[in-house]
Amino acid sequence: MKNSFRVRRPAALLGWVLFFALSVEWAASATNSPPGPTLFLDQAGFDRIHNSTWELQVKQSQQFIREAEALLKDPPVIPSEGGGWIFDLYCPKDNALFHRVDPGVFVCPAEKLTNANPKAEAAWRTTQHDRAAQGVQTLALAYRLTGRREFAKLTADLLLRYAELYDGYVRHDRWGRTGFFAFMGGKRYAQALDEAVNLIPCAWAYDLIRDSDILTPESAAHIEDRFLRAAARELQVRTFQEDNNHQTWINAAIASVGFTLHDSALIDESISGRFGFNYQMNRCVTSDGLWHEGTMAYQRYAMEPLVKHVHMARRAGLKLDEDPRVRSLFDGPLLSAYPDGSYPIINDSDPFNIRSMADLYEWAFAVYGDPRYAAVAATGKRQSLWSWLVGRPELPATSGLVAQESRNLTGIGYLFMNGQSGPSPVSLVLDYGPHGGDHGHPDKLNLLLHAWGRDRFVDPGRITYSVPEYKSWCKQSIAHNTVTVDEKSQNPATGYCAWFGVNPKVQAACVGTDDAYGGIRLERMVGLTDRYILDCYRAVSDHQHTYDWTLHIRGQSPLTPDFSALKMGLGTGDGYPHLEKVVTRKGLTPGMLTWPVEGARAITLHVPESKTPETWFMGQAIGTSLGERIPFLIRRQKTDTALWIAVYELTDQPSNTVQQVRLESAATDPRPSLTISGSGWKDDWSFPWERMPGTNTLHPVSLESIPGFVYRSE
Repeated sequence: MKNSFRVRRPAALLGWVLFFALSVEWAASATNSPPGPTLFLDQAGFDRIHNSTWELQVKQSQQFIREAEALLKDPPVIPSEGGGWIFDLYCPKDNALFHRVDPGVFVCPAEKLTNANPKAEAAWRTTQHDRAAQGVQTLALAYRLTGRREFAKLTADLLLRYAELYDGYVRHDRWGRTGFFAFMGGKRYAQALDEAVNLIPCAWAYDLIRDSDILTPESAAHIEDRFLRAAARELQVRTFQEDNNHQTWINAAIASVGFTLHDSALIDESISGRFGFNYQMNRCVTSDGLWHEGTMAYQRYAMEPLVKHVHMARRAGLKLDEDPRVRSLFDGPLLSAYPDGSYPIINDSDPFNIRSMADLYEWAFAVYGDPRYAAVAATGKRQSLWSWLVGRPELPATSGLVAQESRNLTGIGYLFMNGQSGPSPVSLVLDYGPHGGDHGHPDKLNLLLHAWGRDRFVDPGRITYSVPEYKSWCKQSIAHNTVTVDEKSQNPATGYCAWFGVNPKVQAACVGTDDAYGGIRLERMVGLTDRYILDCYRAVSDHQHTYDWTLHIRGQSPLTPDFSALKMGLGTGDGYPHLEKVVTRKGLTPGMLTWPVEGARAITLHVPESKTPETWFMGQAIGTSLGERIPFLIRRQKTDTALWIAVYELTDQPSNTVQQVRLESAATDPRPSLTISGSGWKDDWSFPWERMPGTNTLHPVSLESIPGFVYRSE
């Protein structure tokens, strides 16, 4: 699918220029490199750490040594076969981790069932390969810190064991394909991704013991040729994941072997190759400094290998850190968080907070010196590998972690409205941007609400990949706060921001998409005032359809005495079977529903009398974990052009401020008008659906500059 996000091609050119300008100098000096380690830290760096009095750095060094001593007592045993997909080690019914009771035999602790499970056994082998890869890094670091030969000896033995076994491993993937057909697979692992992730610590371990007297020239050549170069060659097989975080790890792994062995061809492949570093910077980083897959969990996962790649290059004199897109990846997370530092759960995301990136911001502050990065670094425990490698004992005092103002991230297509509504600070997010590749969801015009410290309008994220609900629920439109047409999920789509503006009393934005369904345009206008949130959604078509407007809200289910139980399921596919305990009523509007939250807090939905008959459905569905159930509301219309008006009021007391919502126009009106009123006040609204040139910007424009927009408060 063609990418629609913005890229900075001048910056891409800069990356190429930097690489070619410095590569000649590096190649000339590589053959005369000093003895000792070079990849992530040289001997002078180890001497600095060895002499450090910084308590956290000293403790981390001691931790490496303790872990290495434990490995001497219980050395990793490298499997003679490759591993499987790690998620096969979890029960698909309840996501419980299987316990291995005998080779090939596992028990699910939740179900208390014991079975032979070849897939779980293959996944268990993956954990043993992980232990070996991380183990050689720990042992080699301990050797460098202490000079103890037994640490270097076990490191060498494990690397030599891999050199002995590697050629005999069969390339395979998690679907059972082998050889040529396992193009996304690996040899030690069932994914090229995992092969790459765990090649980097092996390359670094070799770099750390290479100058010891443990290795002979023959044994060193055996590790280099039969394991490190062989593994790098396997990673050069095209995986067709070029715009994915998988390729980011692959590039960094190839680079780790290239820089360790001073192999300029591998280094060139990792940076300027067909799908190398420059390619990904040009394709995968949006103009907002966000990774295009659209989740902060994958932003972090892609930044991990990028930081390693850039750090290795800096150590060799290649200043990839001067590519402005690298630095932008640290600015993007500051723009895309809620004010409390948590992130919207969108696409294949998990609940995530900027504090989970503190270790990467240690590196960013060390390289760029930006005090904003220090503020993020300071939120962590400062016990990470990056803290140990490049961290500074004292970080400057700063205030504020993330952006507080309303903003429109036009590259990734997330629009944030922050403000006060009723008693609570709130953040609204409209998701209108690119699909997000393999990790995207069919959720265009999804609306999220963060209030009272939690997500209130809920997106399930990914839950976990090990359960069938990931595909049957999370990847379906009905699981999101948007519109589903004819009980079918949206197509992968990219939307647009029609306009975004503010004035002293209100914020408002309109977004849309023409691509989610053939022949149907979806449009959503959201307004934020200090009393309420206005949500207007329209679906436009020349033909009649069944439209399901859906809201998933974290709170207690409302009292619904006028609803009756649905005698049959609401739908047969595309997520509908996961709608549970469904009750229904026709023609509920006008009216209101209230979801109690905590204590006296509540969210009330006010609706006007609809111009088109609606059938309402309520029940429970999966939340952000497999065991969580949260209420949902579906408002169904059967028509060609549908319009839904919703006014949300957040309260911390039994009474409501909003008393009436009145729609003055038809669904087909290009300038809908409505009135929202309460005791002693009245707000009149009118707005355009169409796009307004010059208003799709990072910062909102004045609402007075948008033709057709009217907001009067009396």
